[in-house]
Amino acid sequence: MFFPKLKRRQPTEYHNKLGKFYSNYRQNFHKISEDCQHRCIYCDITTREMGGEGMHLDHFRPQKHFPQLENDPFNLVLSCPKCNTLKSDDWPCGLNEKGSSVEGELGYLNPFSMDPADYLLVKSDGSIVKKNHPIEYMIRKLQLNRKSRCLVRRARIVAKKEADLDNEIRNLVDKIQEDLFEEKVSNLRAAELLGELKQLLELRKSPRQSD
Repeated sequence: MFFPKLKRRQPTEYHNKLGKFYSNYRQNFHKISEDCQHRCIYCDITTREMGGEGMHLDHFRPQKHFPQLENDPFNLVLSCPKCNTLKSDDWPCGLNEKGSSVEGELGYLNPFSMDPADYLLVKSDGSIVKKNHPIEYMIRKLQLNRKSRCLVRRARIVAKKEADLDNEIRNLVDKIQEDLFEEKVSNLRAAELLGELKQLLELRKSPRQSD
């Protein structure tokens, strides 16, 4: 549901007819967006959840420090405008373009080479907590737990609970219908199943109050 580990497409899929990377990196916008699963790699908000505000392409290793990577699609990631602005030219790690994006407690999680599940956890209120570095640094620098983003992640959790409840209700209704049709259930058991169904329907009415 949150922060998937991402995978790049083959290098040749980024090349133009001359066998070189596009001179204008924006030409790869749609491919980069697909690679990032249409979500900001920093705060995890999706293009749909942005409500039409639009996403940016961010140079993961900033152009200021890595000008040679300006048009390299493997250095381009999808970012919401806020995270892109907050990150700006920040790069607290070394200037080796193939080096790690994390040094000690500092740096940035690269979801194309690191599994976010090993580094962070999203709580039921939508806030992000650290499992490993550099998440604390990213939370501070990019304000990842700003209210708007916590609300978006919380809404996703609620929607998942609603979908799970809907599935439970459908499965229980199917079971009641099947058992009654095949006369596998007594009136007492049928009443118990209907009671369970009623409880699920009550939960479905107010899923936002149930954690």
